[in-house]
Amino acid sequence: MSEVTDLPRWQRLEAWIEETEPTNFTAHELAAAFGVSPREASRMIQSYLTAQRGRRSETIYTLKRAGRTKRAVWSVGQTTADARTLGRVLFDDFLTTMKRAYAPDMERIREVNPRAARFIVAKMETMDAAVQLLGSALDSQIEEVLLAIEQENGRS
Repeated sequence: MSEVTDLPRWQRLEAWIEETEPTNFTAHELAAAFGVSPREASRMIQSYLTAQRGRRSETIYTLKRAGRTKRAVWSVGQTTADARTLGRVLFDDFLTTMKRAYAPDMERIREVNPRAARFIVAKMETMDAAVQLLGSALDSQIEEVLLAIEQENGRS
């Protein structure tokens, strides 16, 4: 790989993407490619995301994630399918955050009051289902909006 060590992290990552054209990659693969720690590779990815999301972004690519934390797989994409993937990742992140917020307390209630176990399990399953339903509803609403836009453009 060409010498780009004097560039900011995000630009080093962008140069690597441009040069290698990876289908997807993990922080560990990026670390191996650069000869850095996985933590430093994660910093490069976070730096790219910050640059990508900036008001006056100069990034060429759009990174997207599938999976979470150490198992995250990153890819480059700007298509409608990529936007759909980002939407699914958003709901996965939301569900995970929600579970982290309420599951420990619900589990504690179940430990203290075993008679509440059935309710606790039902509540947690219902909350999971509600988030999945919300995601599906948003996806179908998007399709309806796109259809309406197409019909409106056809009339113009």
